Amino acid sequence: MALIIEAAPALPIFKTFHYLVPAELEKDIRPGLRVLIPIGLRTVTGYVLGTVASSDRSQMRRGVPELKEILDIMDERPLFPPGLLRLFEWMARYYHYPLGKVIELALPAGLNISSRRRLILTGIGRRILATDAHPPEGGGHLGPGCNEEDASPEILSVLSLFRGEKPVSVPAIEKISPGAGRDLIPGLVDKGLLAWKEVVERPRTRLKEERTVMLTGKASEKPLSGDEEAILTYLREQGEVPVKRLGASMPHLAKRLKKLEKSGLISFSKAIIYRDPFSAEGFWYRRPTALTAEQKQAVEDITRALSSHEFSAHVLHGVTASGKTEVYLRAAEAALAQEKDCIILVPEIALTAYLEAAFISCFGDKVAVLHSGLSPGEKFDQWMHILEGKARIVIGARSAVFAPLSSLGLIVVDEEHDGSYKQEDKLRYHGRDVAVMRGRLEKATVILGSATPSIQSVFNVKSGRYGYLALTRRVEERALPGVSVIDMRDSGSQTGAGRAIFFPELLDAIEDNLQKREQTLIFLNRRGYSPSMQCNSCGQVLICPNCSVSLTHHLSEQTLLCHYCGYSVPALPACPACGGINVRSIGWGTERIEAELKILFPEARIARLDRDTTTRKRAHHAILRAVQKREIDILVGTQMVTKGHDFPYITLVGVVSADLSLNLPDFRAAEKTFQLLAQVAGRAGRGERPGKVIIQTYNPDHYSIIKAKKHDFPGYYEKEIALRQALRYPPFVRMINLLLESNSQIKVKDYAREMSLRAHALLQKNRGWLETVEILGPAPAPLFKIRGKFRYQMFLKGLKVGPLHAYINGLLEDLKAKPPVSGVKLIIDVDPESML
Repeated sequence: MALIIEAAPALPIFKTFHYLVPAELEKDIRPGLRVLIPIGLRTVTGYVLGTVASSDRSQMRRGVPELKEILDIMDERPLFPPGLLRLFEWMARYYHYPLGKVIELALPAGLNISSRRRLILTGIGRRILATDAHPPEGGGHLGPGCNEEDASPEILSVLSLFRGEKPVSVPAIEKISPGAGRDLIPGLVDKGLLAWKEVVERPRTRLKEERTVMLTGKASEKPLSGDEEAILTYLREQGEVPVKRLGASMPHLAKRLKKLEKSGLISFSKAIIYRDPFSAEGFWYRRPTALTAEQKQAVEDITRALSSHEFSAHVLHGVTASGKTEVYLRAAEAALAQEKDCIILVPEIALTAYLEAAFISCFGDKVAVLHSGLSPGEKFDQWMHILEGKARIVIGARSAVFAPLSSLGLIVVDEEHDGSYKQEDKLRYHGRDVAVMRGRLEKATVILGSATPSIQSVFNVKSGRYGYLALTRRVEERALPGVSVIDMRDSGSQTGAGRAIFFPELLDAIEDNLQKREQTLIFLNRRGYSPSMQCNSCGQVLICPNCSVSLTHHLSEQTLLCHYCGYSVPALPACPACGGINVRSIGWGTERIEAELKILFPEARIARLDRDTTTRKRAHHAILRAVQKREIDILVGTQMVTKGHDFPYITLVGVVSADLSLNLPDFRAAEKTFQLLAQVAGRAGRGERPGKVIIQTYNPDHYSIIKAKKHDFPGYYEKEIALRQALRYPPFVRMINLLLESNSQIKVKDYAREMSLRAHALLQKNRGWLETVEILGPAPAPLFKIRGKFRYQMFLKGLKVGPLHAYINGLLEDLKAKPPVSGVKLIIDVDPESML
């Protein structure tokens, strides 16, 4: 009998495959293991999904097509527990993404093995190289299969790369001979000088080992030198130690260790070491001596939910500085007391350090971290640490939802409203929604915390799907900050360069704060010096050649940069269209805000927190630590500064322009504006001193700004939900965006037109779909060109999730059977967050 398994290849294909397991590997095969599998001519990583059946090999040979065998098992133990496999299968169905790629993206990067096509030198090629090195006297024939033209300098330069036995890649050859991949290599393969070979590459990430030394217990038979005696004495005291620890203070160590090993006094080994990913050093968490009545009630409700051992989801709606972090800590304590594991999700890597400090202070080495800011090795070590059960609490950004905990009981999604939980490329999942589904599959309790919950989550509370936990007051009865709104349309009182950006009320408040030695936060959700540059002579705005956006001026680097594709050019002294030299910056970003503040307040210590100042690993933590230590007077930042941070000496928040998100072509524009303003306002007055917020806006009468000023979330929700219902937008419908991309504007337009025709035709065939599914578009995307790709999009609206997904499955099958146009990529974005 032969064991048959089902495996999902780590390839962009939707099928899974059956494989035979060699008899010698049957005892080791389990779901969750990686195996090497053959796919066509390639060898790739596959993930074992389960055992299918056992079959008689002799019967298979008598008529049933014989299955291929797996080539090897790559792991000693599964890399993820069974509960995660169920989640991966749901994600593959819901987000319409290949199962093998779902698993690959969930696991730490660099683990997989795959084969790549490489070129090797044949016998004929070797003879030509040998002849070139030692030509026959008086000329002569080059050997069987070789011609004089095969020894041309160009060909010999390529063949010379193969003097060893190591296969060579096409890019390596292209460096020596540009165009060889197109013009030269096919001919060399046809003539038999080179041949293709599938080469299996090793994984890039693995456990890190270090060399250690220890005593054998044998007594010395010969006199030892003083240094040798010192080594043995140290090992008696310390036990097994890394060799590099000995080498720190002892010269000629290798020679002495070799002598001691030869005498049988010491032995060497290798030990696995874990790379330290933690970045909370320098942060601290002020734990309260007692809980408020509302905090106590929330903790009691969560503990009761944990004790039920059933799935439940709850929105923890707490105003800023109401103590949500302490509720998370108490909930984790309750989960651990019940032998349950915890996941704590945050939307930004910058927020992990603060929560790390809070949780490590309470739970020590039971805490692990998982996020994209870790190196591949650090992330792999943390994954294995969790898998081995050494960590019970996992803190991280979006991808930490996949942490391989086997006894999951609690998932906290902090700042659950935040759009950063949505992955915007490859597998376009939403971390919050996946967290809820994982909780459902593993019967865990899910807490969705926010001062400004998403419309979707509050709607789920109103409809009875989620529970509701309220923290309506700040801890220690601190007052919410007072908010004033400045109408930017009234610019009569502004004078001077900096005063074109800052109105007098804000400047006076900053000056007053500096006099009182209190800290100020200035928020603008736009980085760079200015968002565009324009020629005054011809009116030309400098546009990215790859994208339908203007180039952003970065003054410190003297560059014009596209924030979508990364294209950059030096800041131009003259207009590329007319040659005019009167090119000026239009608008402002955080870099210009910082520069203007340094002119206006030269004695102030000013720092900036945005993507440009945090490119180095953990750079954002260094800036936040400086704020916490009161080494910064004014912090300028984008939305990275708006949430989660607890700085008690920030008493003033200034919003330079509240309208940026309000003007986006997005049905969530008002929601995002309200959330940003309420969140950034919540950074003020979190300590003993009261806070103040000043908002500059061109739309002071918009309901999102009026409600943010009044801290009126219920009033905002009622206004917004009524508009959503009238316009048939989520949460009253579900949406899927079918996004088309192509290098050809004509091709993408033709594909969009044909896809629309087929979509409407399919809708007419099923009355159930016709009554519940609506098609919007197709139309050019608001950002029509990104990274050189022209983009169209078509939205599907569905009253019910089941019929909507059944409909799109039918449409995808139709498009797959007969693609309308080649050279067009179709991207499926379920529950889209961005409409651009």
